[in-house]
Amino acid sequence: MRGAGFWWCVVAGLIVLPLLTLALSPESPQLLRYLFLPIRSLVGNAKAIFVVSGVLFAAALYLRVLGVRNILPLLGAAATWCLFAVWENFCTQQRYSIRVDLILIAPLLLIITLTAVLWSLWMVVQLWRQTSPARNADRRRWQIDSD
Repeated sequence: MRGAGFWWCVVAGLIVLPLLTLALSPESPQLLRYLFLPIRSLVGNAKAIFVVSGVLFAAALYLRVLGVRNILPLLGAAATWCLFAVWENFCTQQRYSIRVDLILIAPLLLIITLTAVLWSLWMVVQLWRQTSPARNADRRRWQIDSD
C-alpha cells in the first residue's frame, strides 16, 4: 500500500500536467503568461532566488523542530531553487537575452515546490492529529473502557 504522500504527488501531477499542456498550446498565450507569473520577477535576480531557497530551507528546519520526521521534499525544493539561483547567476553573467530554458525550468520549479509544500502541510496535519489533546483524550477513554 502506498503512503498519502505518493497520492498527493499523483494528484499534483494530475492537476499540473493538463495545465502545462494547455499552457504550451499556441491557442492560449494568456495561460502561459499566468504560468510564468510567479517566476517572472525572479528571472535575472539570483539573490531573490537564494532568498526563496533559504525560506524553504528554514521551513524544513522549523518542521523538523516541530517533530515532522520527513522533511526531504522541502529540502529537495530548497536545493532545486538553489541550483536555479546558480544557473540564473550564470545566465545573467553571460547576458543571455532569450531564455528558452525557462519553459522547462519554471514548470519544474513550480511542480517541485507545490508538491513539497503540499507534502509538508500533509505531514503537519498528521502530526497535529497525533498530538491533538482531544484525540489523546479519546484514546485514553477507549483504553479505560476496554479495561
